[in-house]
Amino acid sequence: EVIKTEPTPDTFTGRMWDFVEGRGTLGSWFQTTEFYLVFGTVAVEALSTVPSISKENSAWLEGVEFASVCVFSIEYCLRFLSAGHDPIFKGKSVPRLRYMLSFYAIVDVLTIAPYFWTMLYPGGKVDQYDEALRMLRLLRLLKMDKIIPSVTLIDDVFRNNAVPLGVTGFAACVFWVIFSTLMWMAEDGDKVVPGDNGISQAQRFQDVPSAMPYTLILLSGDYPLLDFTFWGQVTCFFMCLFAVSVVSIPSSIIASGFTSVALAQRKKQGKSRKTAKEQKQEPPPYLNDGSVGAEVHSLLSPDDDRGIWFDRLMLAFIATNVLAVVAESDQEIRKSIGDTMFAHYEEITATVYLILYALRLVAAPYDKRAGYSVWGYLSSFFGMADFLAFAPFFAEFACGHYGIQYDFALPRVIRLLRVLQLEHYTEAFTLLDDVFRACKETLIATSYLAVIIWVGAAYMFFLTEKNNPAVGGAFDNIPNSLYYTAIFLSGEWGQIDFTPLGKGLCMVLVVAGIGLYSIPVGALFDAFGEVLGDEDEEDKDKKD
Repeated sequence: EVIKTEPTPDTFTGRMWDFVEGRGTLGSWFQTTEFYLVFGTVAVEALSTVPSISKENSAWLEGVEFASVCVFSIEYCLRFLSAGHDPIFKGKSVPRLRYMLSFYAIVDVLTIAPYFWTMLYPGGKVDQYDEALRMLRLLRLLKMDKIIPSVTLIDDVFRNNAVPLGVTGFAACVFWVIFSTLMWMAEDGDKVVPGDNGISQAQRFQDVPSAMPYTLILLSGDYPLLDFTFWGQVTCFFMCLFAVSVVSIPSSIIASGFTSVALAQRKKQGKSRKTAKEQKQEPPPYLNDGSVGAEVHSLLSPDDDRGIWFDRLMLAFIATNVLAVVAESDQEIRKSIGDTMFAHYEEITATVYLILYALRLVAAPYDKRAGYSVWGYLSSFFGMADFLAFAPFFAEFACGHYGIQYDFALPRVIRLLRVLQLEHYTEAFTLLDDVFRACKETLIATSYLAVIIWVGAAYMFFLTEKNNPAVGGAFDNIPNSLYYTAIFLSGEWGQIDFTPLGKGLCMVLVVAGIGLYSIPVGALFDAFGEVLGDEDEEDKDKKD
C-alpha cells in the first residue's frame, strides 16, 4: 500500500518532521550524517573487537560511538515529538505511543539504551553482557531501509512466490532428509579425520540431526569434505546427479523474486530504467563548424579517415608502452638495456599522453562520449584514464625537482593503467559504466540487502564461534569473521564445524542468504544484456 504524503503544516512539530525526513538543507545534512554514522558505528564495533586496534585507538572509537548515540537520540526525540505528522500515524489516536511501539522506534531504543545504561550503572548486568548488547547496534543498518527499501521487500517476495516456494521447498526438504539419513548410515563408523581439528566423519555424521547441516552444505554444491567411505562417495555421487539442482531452486526463486519486487517498487516511484534511446543526448548545433576543436575531434575520431590512421598509430604506441612498463620491472632486462633508456622512453610517452589529454580537452565540446562538455570529459572514465597515463610521471618529476623524498613504487605501478587507454578504441569499461547506470536503482537496493546479510551473518558468527576451538580462531574478531562470511556467501565453506547456533546460521545462509547475497551480480548480468540490446538497436537505427 502506498501512503500518500501531504504538505506538512508550518508548525514547530511540523518543521521537526520535515527536518528528520531530510527536507530542506539542514534536514538533508542531518540525514546524510545519519547515513554515514550508521556505517561508521558498524565499522567501529568491528574494529573494537581487534585488541591491537581497540587499545591504541580507544578514545577515537569511543568518540565516534558517543557522537552516533547523540545523533540517534536526537532523531528519536524529534520523531517522537512530531509523530502526529507521520503519514502512518496521522489522524490516529495516541500517535506518539504508536510511534514508540513501531519497529524503527524499537530499533532505536535497542541501539541507544545500552549505552546510557552502562553510563548510569557501570559494572551492572548490562556491562556483563556488554559484548552481546553492543552487537544490537548492528540493527542501525535496518534504519537505512527507510531510505533504501530492501529488507522490507522480503515479505513481498515470499508472499508473491508462496506457491512455487512451497512446492520446491518441500521437494528440497525431502531430498535433504533422505540424503542426511544416507550420509549418517554411510559415515557413522568412519573414523577418518580429514582436517587438523581432530573431528572425524563419524562425529560429524553421528546421527541424522548432526548430519543435516553438513549434508545441506554438500547439497549447495560445495564439497569441503571429500574423504568419505565407499558408500558415502556413492551417496555424494547421487547427490550431485539429482539433488543439488533441486535444492538450489528455492534460493533461485527467492533471488529472482526479490529482483522483480525491487523493480516494481522503483517503477511505482517513477524511477524505472531509461533505455539508451531515452537517454540519448541531442548534439549541439555547432558541430562541424570548422573550428580548431572540431578539427581536433575529427583527428581523434575513428569515423574520420585521418582518425583511422591516428588510431592505429596510438594502438601500437599504447601496446609498446605497456610492454616497456612491464619489462622495466624485470631486473635482468633493466641491466641489459639500462635505466637511462627506460627513463628517456618514459619522458617521451608521458609527454605524448599529456599532449593527448590537452587535445581531448579541446575536442570535448564536440565529443558525444564526453557529453559535449569539458566537465563531462574530465569526470568520465576516459578522462580519468587519460589523466592517470601521465600524472604519476610528472608527480615524480616535481618531487625530485623540489627534493621531496618519496617511494614512487606505487606511481610506477599505476603506469600500467595506461592499458586503459585502449578503451578509446574498443568499448569495454564504458559498456560496464552504462550497465551500472542502467540498473543503478535495483543495484543499490540489492547491494544494501547483501551488505546487511554479510555484516549480520559475520556478527552472528563472531558471537557464536569466537570460542569454538574447532574453527581455529577464524572468528576471534569481527574483521576475520567478515572475511570468512564473505567466502561463505560466495558458496565456499572453508569452515564447517560450527557450534549448534552456528550450524543453524549456516543452514539459513545456504537456504536463502547465498541467493539473496548474489542478487546484485544477477542484476548486473540482466542489465548487461539489456544495454547490449539497446546498443544493437542504436546501430540498426544508424544503418537505417
